[in-house]
Amino acid sequence: MKISPLLLYLPLLLPLAAQAATMVYTDAQHPPSNLAADTQVVWLDGPERVQTQLFGPLSADPQQA
Repeated sequence: MKISPLLLYLPLLLPLAAQAATMVYTDAQHPPSNLAADTQVVWLDGPERVQTQLFGPLSADPQQA
């Protein structure tokens, strides 16, 4: 009986499928709702919000900003 080469690699691929997770990419204007406990949320405007919290709003004048 000859074993297919695909069957030899199948055990290597199973851990990848078992570790798959759901990720949601959004911003503060569109917060997600009804997420599962293992869902990861990536806030696209997160760095901008942190910058505003640390330094306040920047001036519209490029020289002053």
